[in-house]
Amino acid sequence: MPLRIKYERLSKIEGNPGNPKAHADTIGGSITRFGFAEAIVVDDRTGLLVAGHGRVEALAEMYAQDPATVPQGVREGKGDWLVPVTHGWRSADDDEAMRFVIAANATTIRGGWDETALVRILTELNEGPGLAGVGYDEGDLSELLKRNVAYDPTPSFAGSDGSHAEPGLDDRLANYRHTEVRSIVLDYPLAEYQRVLDLAPAAREKHNSAGNAELFLALIRAADK
Repeated sequence: MPLRIKYERLSKIEGNPGNPKAHADTIGGSITRFGFAEAIVVDDRTGLLVAGHGRVEALAEMYAQDPATVPQGVREGKGDWLVPVTHGWRSADDDEAMRFVIAANATTIRGGWDETALVRILTELNEGPGLAGVGYDEGDLSELLKRNVAYDPTPSFAGSDGSHAEPGLDDRLANYRHTEVRSIVLDYPLAEYQRVLDLAPAAREKHNSAGNAELFLALIRAADK
């Protein structure tokens, strides 16, 4: 059958009891900001959800707290909200239905992020209305900046005595707004991370490198000789 969207009562939508996906508490904030822009999917064979469990749970919580405030994309019904549901997909059996439940989440998750592009976009979006409902906050952005070894604050924050102050988040964001960079992210065991931080200044001086990015290039070039 062709796919079609039908508005159905929120309280009557039944999730798959075997769904293994946990859900972030940011979904409600996203719906509040952007509306309910994507219909959920129900298996026409079983009548159970196969995509949209987290959004349905978030809507149920929102309705319980304030049934009078209906999100954009959702309709008001008699004593309930009406939610857009996609019909027309039918599983072959229960195992195939569960495969789709997993695929609907995993195919997006496994794509990952281009962190350099993500940092730049989040930096720009953090201005004005900010990041509410996006799924990232300023703390997440700060962590992304710390992990990004292509970012080097040292030249812009050198003191007259040669010392270097650790820049704040605003300084890091300004750097990303005005520079073109590419990232190589290095993961260290926690026990080694502080040692790397302690040794980095001496290593930069030894290799005449202004910052971590130049140090990394110097080490790579030395290994290529």
